[in-house]
Amino acid sequence: MATETTNLHTENNYIRKFTGVDRFHNAGYFGERVTAATGENWSIKNYNPDDLVIIPFGDGYGWGNFSGGHGSKTAATFFQVAPRSRLVQLSKISRARTGKDCYCGLEDDCLPYIEEYGITSVFCSFDMICDKYLAQKYQTVIDGLGTFNLFVAAGNDSSTDYVELARCDAVTTVGAYYIQNNKAIPEDFSSTTEYLDFAAPDRQVVKFAKETGVTTYGKQTGTSFAAPWLCGMACLVNDFFIDKTGKPLTHEAMMRFFRDHCVDIGAEGFDSKTGHGMVILPEPSEINVWKYQTKEGGETMYKDENQISEWAKENVRYCNEYGIMEGDADGKFRPRDFPTREELACSQARLHKSILNIIREMMK
Repeated sequence: MATETTNLHTENNYIRKFTGVDRFHNAGYFGERVTAATGENWSIKNYNPDDLVIIPFGDGYGWGNFSGGHGSKTAATFFQVAPRSRLVQLSKISRARTGKDCYCGLEDDCLPYIEEYGITSVFCSFDMICDKYLAQKYQTVIDGLGTFNLFVAAGNDSSTDYVELARCDAVTTVGAYYIQNNKAIPEDFSSTTEYLDFAAPDRQVVKFAKETGVTTYGKQTGTSFAAPWLCGMACLVNDFFIDKTGKPLTHEAMMRFFRDHCVDIGAEGFDSKTGHGMVILPEPSEINVWKYQTKEGGETMYKDENQISEWAKENVRYCNEYGIMEGDADGKFRPRDFPTREELACSQARLHKSILNIIREMMK
């Protein structure tokens, strides 16, 4: 039974605007086509917005498995981004044992539910052990699922430590930044590591209809709250792609989409404090849908590429690569169709933006 309605708190409006989340909300994408999961649990008698929380391992206790309602607070942070996604409690994902005879909760406990509910993204906001044997288990499961993303909080230990599971290439490790005067500033405590992938915001405000037993006032700090925010952004992206193509992005395509829409915070390019940078979601109407339907480096531009005349293919590819022209939402170029004035306007706008970007690069 629902405890409350999922409300988007006005205190977080500036974070949604800064990260581009509001662009997807304004376009009607709130994550309703997507099922995600958390690695924590709590009693859904205390927190179950819009009856969206699923408990395959039974109801939890209190407000979360850490003091102060950590589990429910990270979940509430997720719902500030993807308020209509279903959220499954996969608390056994953290069960693990290292060594050759390793035990992997992701594989041994959670995999059946990931497949049953069609879970595409999970966030884990606590330390998770790992060695080369466990890393291989995670890699095998994530590769096998294809469209599955595991977002793990990097940790709050600055340069002294980081979450061990970050060493697994298939895992997406998330650092934290806060927003001040419309500028992203890395949190001093956010763990530094060469295995970091992206940075996402913390300091969100969360509230609950039933406040007894949990402190709900003030902003929540830590990479624990950056991970569910980025996970929520992935759900919005998948909501969009399911709407356009009927299926979510593969893990490889999601990571490529995030890298394509990253902005540096500090050092240019990759750095150990913020990874590839902060993900800023674009306007959904400007996304080249078909670009993310093939593997990176793939030769296919469009589904109907075989209909493009040989003498035109080089120029079509040029326009595709530089964003001057793109296909329809279904991935077709339709080479024989006449452009309407609105289609021509879109093409001219892309050309203009491309020229401006070249000029900016030359002026750096």
